[in-house]
Amino acid sequence: MSDLAAPVDRLQELGAIDAETDFRPDFFIPSSSWSRVRDRERPIVVGRKGTGKTALRKALLNEAANSPLVFATDLAFRDYPWNAHNEVFDSAVGATSRFLETWQFLMLIELAKQTIGESLKTMADTRIRVLLETSSKDPWTDVFEEQEMRGTQHKYSHMVQRTYLRPRDLIQFINLCLAEARSRRQPAPSSSGRVTNDDVTHARTPYSKYLRNELADEVSAHYPQWEQWTELLRRIGLTTFRRPAFEDECARASKLAAGAEPTEILEALYSFGIIGYGRIGGAGLGGTDEYWDYRDPDVAFDPDAPYFKVHPGLKEHLDLREPRA
Repeated sequence: MSDLAAPVDRLQELGAIDAETDFRPDFFIPSSSWSRVRDRERPIVVGRKGTGKTALRKALLNEAANSPLVFATDLAFRDYPWNAHNEVFDSAVGATSRFLETWQFLMLIELAKQTIGESLKTMADTRIRVLLETSSKDPWTDVFEEQEMRGTQHKYSHMVQRTYLRPRDLIQFINLCLAEARSRRQPAPSSSGRVTNDDVTHARTPYSKYLRNELADEVSAHYPQWEQWTELLRRIGLTTFRRPAFEDECARASKLAAGAEPTEILEALYSFGIIGYGRIGGAGLGGTDEYWDYRDPDVAFDPDAPYFKVHPGLKEHLDLREPRA
């Protein structure tokens, strides 16, 4: 008799029936529809419920999250700037056109925000190309190994995710990666001459310290007690947390709260990009969206969000760990 459990015992179910609830990239099967959307041959996807429209959207967003050369943004009625629309619409124009013009404006704003991440890659490539005196089409891969980070994330995406989308942050991170690579090669000169995954991982600790120092210069003038507030995050110990856990920590360590209410603290931390927040049913289409003030300045802080998330660049400085699935 085999010690291995029967298939029906090991396979309890095939997962969620819809991509909104549970999209897994390893479940996604590329189709002709995917190819046409991915290659921008078809700008609009139409179909009945359950035909795979959301799966296409999620797959495109997943690819954008893991590739420095693919850009995608979720837009939905939830994100529509209703207040701005009501202030600027032209009463002489039909209702449909009023919405059309504002939506076009919103999309142009989103494109501009996406261009920032493209500009960071261009900035890094330009510096590498000049300093190495190379004519390579992709200077980044001349310096960084192609192997993806944990979770199939491109090194560039992994690093940019830990910045505030500022050139100085990415430059500092790259410099620290190069220093780690040189340190690794000193006792082992035959090891890889490019930046490895381990080099990036080791560079995250000094980079996190750098990011904390950058924030100190900016935040202290507005909130002198901000480091006491981040100590509350350290005590929670997780990169993602819920409001009750934060309120409990404020109650236990009232001196660290420094007389401020939990909502006041969270909003202050959000305003400087120290934390972001998530929404279940993201973009009104299912799934989850995350919002950060430096990336989504038009989205107001939600003190009742289902969860909050500490900026990834501060994970090492605050000695946080990812929550268990």
